[in-house]
Amino acid sequence: VPAGSPITGFDQLAGKRVVVVQGTVQDDYATGKNLNPVRVPDYNGAINQLKAGTADAWIAPAEIGDKSAADSNGKITVATKQLSPAPTAYAVAKGNDKLREALNKGLDEVIADGTWTKLQAQYYPGRPIPADFKPGSGTVAVPGPAAPSASAAS
Repeated sequence: VPAGSPITGFDQLAGKRVVVVQGTVQDDYATGKNLNPVRVPDYNGAINQLKAGTADAWIAPAEIGDKSAADSNGKITVATKQLSPAPTAYAVAKGNDKLREALNKGLDEVIADGTWTKLQAQYYPGRPIPADFKPGSGTVAVPGPAAPSASAAS
C-alpha cells in the first residue's frame, strides 16, 4: 500500500482501487473476492500506481511486495501478508506426456533429496511446505526413516 495508508488487512480491500498483475494468482484471488481489481500488465505498472497514489493497494507475490517496498524509498509499505501453502505448478502442453513425465521425475528427485526444501528456504523464507508435499510420480523412491544403527558392546 502507499506509505501512510490505513489499510492493514485483506478484509479492508472491498471498495478500494486494488491493482493486480493481469493473469496472476493474485488476479484470481482478487476476482474471487469480488474486489473488481484494476489489471496492469506487469509489476512496474502496479508499483507506479502505488507511488502515484492512483491505487489504494496492490496484491502482489509476497517476496516481490517485500522487495518493492524495500526499494521504494519509503513510498510503499507492506500492509499484511497471506502466504499460500500451495506449491508451485508447471504447465505442460496437452499430449506432451514425455515432457510431463520427465518434469515430474525431476521434481520428485529434488523433493526427495531435500534440494526443494533448501531452495524454498533460500528464495521464499518463512513460506511453509505442506506436510504432505512428497514425491508423487511413482518413479522416485522416497527415503524412509533411517534404520536404527547396531551398537556393539566392548
